Amino acid sequence: MLSFGGKRFKILPVKCFLLLLGSLLVFLCGCASEPKGWNPNSSVPPDNKPFAVADVYLLPLDDFEYDFANKLAKQLSQDLNIHVKAALNLGTAGLKPYPGTQQYPAEEIIAMAKKVIPNFQDVVPTSSFVVLTRKDINAGDRSLRFNFASGDPRSRVVVVSTARLALDLKNTNIGREVFWLRTYKMTKREIGIVHFGYPRSTDVKDLMYSPIMSLEDVDRMGTEFAAAKK
Repeated sequence: MLSFGGKRFKILPVKCFLLLLGSLLVFLCGCASEPKGWNPNSSVPPDNKPFAVADVYLLPLDDFEYDFANKLAKQLSQDLNIHVKAALNLGTAGLKPYPGTQQYPAEEIIAMAKKVIPNFQDVVPTSSFVVLTRKDINAGDRSLRFNFASGDPRSRVVVVSTARLALDLKNTNIGREVFWLRTYKMTKREIGIVHFGYPRSTDVKDLMYSPIMSLEDVDRMGTEFAAAKK
């Protein structure tokens, strides 16, 4: 007992005091463990969340700038309200063009991507993957002169080529803006196919417009999934 001002106060044992202090610290740490406003069931993580499932992975090959892919991933995450994440650059050792051409087999690029996908820790069976490359690509049957993109929705892996998207563009602000918009459109469109399963449209204002046969089609095409939102 402690006497102060004519009154007596009971002093807690040191062990009890330490237990109370420890409990208070655990409570405070628990309250700070999740950022304010974070929904643990959301697939879109705040910047300080250390781990989150990736709905879509952007996989830049070693000829495609990671910073560009990362910027694209952030923009698509915001616009689509899903978690789009950019991986570090994938190596392309052993990848060769079709004989006598400068076009690369889309199927082989997709096969290379599939080899590294099992190494990612933050994916689920519904995650999708978009490979980004500046190489000109074509399908094995080469029924078309080239492909802007190629893939199989069942495998959830697709490759987008920006080789044709950069044709006749100069390294100016306007040229870079046009290249960004074209790449954004084609990447978002492929996410619509392999991740959301949206059907193709005959409305040129729809991002799912088909068939895309030229750069003029890409430039005329809208930026939103018009039919899917009706």
